[in-house]
Amino acid sequence: MIKKILILGLSSILLAGSMINCNQKKADDKFVKIAEQTNAHLPMTISPGISLEKAEAVSNKEFKFYYKLNDKPNISAEEFVKNAKPRVIEALKAANSPDIKLFSENKMTLVYIYNTNEGKFAEIRLNPEEYVKK
Repeated sequence: MIKKILILGLSSILLAGSMINCNQKKADDKFVKIAEQTNAHLPMTISPGISLEKAEAVSNKEFKFYYKLNDKPNISAEEFVKNAKPRVIEALKAANSPDIKLFSENKMTLVYIYNTNEGKFAEIRLNPEEYVKK
């Protein structure tokens, strides 16, 4: 009897886990390829004190960029985001990149994660409406 209950319980857990995984869409190959091509050239110095360390195709709706700040800024993470977000949006709108065009056409959320030696410092999330050229 206990054996049947254990088997039924494990079966339920496995079924629930597989259903959850089916609902999470993996990133299309085109986004994975962009991440792989980007990562092949990393790390890359973006400006003094900032380097792009990794790109990641999370799903069909989210792409992440991981940056490393050599020194922790003398401002709060909130202030950093407040100052950096408009510049990131401006740069994306000015970019003439096929990757950015593909992201906007697919309504991808772009996530910029800034790390220091101490760990995650700040995150900027951009919805497509924020960076698509109008």
